[in-house]
Amino acid sequence: MLENFFNKIISVFADLISAIPVPEWMQNLTAAQLHPTVLWVLGELQVGYGIGIILSAYTLRFLVRRLPIVG
Repeated sequence: MLENFFNKIISVFADLISAIPVPEWMQNLTAAQLHPTVLWVLGELQVGYGIGIILSAYTLRFLVRRLPIVG
């Protein structure tokens, strides 16, 4: 029951995020605008993966601080 509740909350949150429109200037933005060497370095350092971890950690910290028992 509790798992179903959290799944619904996450589903609603995902729907809200996907409903946000992409800005016009960002629709034409491609990775091809960066120099291939820069793209290679970013790929080797796994910058995208690291940014995902950092954003997840900040989100978890934000949510945990909202809990009255923990925060």
